[in-house]
Amino acid sequence: MLGTAEQLAAGLGAHPKAPPKSSDDSTPKKASGAGGDGVGNAHLRLWIGERCLGESLLSLYWLRIRIDMHVFLSSLQNSSAVQEMKQAR
Repeated sequence: MLGTAEQLAAGLGAHPKAPPKSSDDSTPKKASGAGGDGVGNAHLRLWIGERCLGESLLSLYWLRIRIDMHVFLSSLQNSSAVQEMKQAR
């Protein structure tokens, strides 16, 4: 499970952990397979960004609908026709 988490983190552009320095070796060892630019899996990062943006926009859309419905219902309750109906009862 830890390996999977590290692979996902590497796909998102995280740099691998530096190996612990030993007292007998003064030069740090380079991790095998480590890329040079640190971009990681750019396609995966783009897909995740698009997905998060889509979910955020959808949430904002539904929030806007709820606000519009609230405003509409409030204006309906305060309208003169509704007030007249309440007085007629």
